[in-house]
Amino acid sequence: TKTNIRTFMILIIGAGFIGKTLYNSLLDKGHKVKVFSKKGAGINPEDFIQGDYNEIEKHHNLLDNISIVINAIHTTVPATSYQNEIYDVNTNIISFLKLLNLCKAKGIKKFIYISSGGAVYGNSTTEKQMDEQFPTNPISSYGITKLCCEKYLLLHKDLFSEGIIILRPTNIFGTGQNLLKKQGIIGHLVNASISGTTIEIWGDGSARKDYLHISDFMQGIQNIIESKSKLDNHIFNISNGRTFTILDLIKIIEQKTNKKISLTFTKEKVFDVKNVSLSNDLFSKTFNWTPKFDLIEGIDKMIPF
Repeated sequence: TKTNIRTFMILIIGAGFIGKTLYNSLLDKGHKVKVFSKKGAGINPEDFIQGDYNEIEKHHNLLDNISIVINAIHTTVPATSYQNEIYDVNTNIISFLKLLNLCKAKGIKKFIYISSGGAVYGNSTTEKQMDEQFPTNPISSYGITKLCCEKYLLLHKDLFSEGIIILRPTNIFGTGQNLLKKQGIIGHLVNASISGTTIEIWGDGSARKDYLHISDFMQGIQNIIESKSKLDNHIFNISNGRTFTILDLIKIIEQKTNKKISLTFTKEKVFDVKNVSLSNDLFSKTFNWTPKFDLIEGIDKMIPF
């Protein structure tokens, strides 16, 4: 119940799929939550601060009375970062440094950074699940800028009296996802099945990745917020622990919707990580967390009939 947890003033940067879901999840747990973003659809007006991430330094009072900052924004996805690397660097790394400067000025206690589980590691060279000690070899500008923000946060970790957490999630999916956005294969496939449009598959469909349900991710962040211990580790993978190929996903969604998906297969993209399989052991042990949602159950909830 709400009375059994410590409550905090939390600022979420970004109101995309993750940011918006996180806002509602934390409100439900009794926290006071503010959201900084360009658009605030679905956010209570009294909790919404409109602004451009690139000009975050202009919002001098943004962090007043805030104890925890959660960065859930990135202005690019792997495909768009490939098209314009300079924009990717300018709007993500520079803006992140401006945010860190604001945190320093206001004495923010804890910072949670949502990085990327696939993009920062790059293509796996092993059949085993990758843990946090696995070498980072991004194959996209998106992965490089995510990793760079991680490094800057680690460089300034002593600013935060209650520590920093860097989360490397696998592919997050679930209800509330924008099915038209250029990120998230499950949402794309569900939309293609419902609308009858054709979807482009990069490669032959054998790419094998881990898919984490948004509800499990929310619970993971809640467990971090409730944790009272000062942590030795700062970087954590968070994953479901099971992998599926694109062809597996297609088959599941076709069975659920009872419709064939119109597919066109093209060559693999240089910026797209082919296989993602991450170990969640460290996060699970540290924060007493276990993923509850399986893939089929999660997909079932995304289909509106």
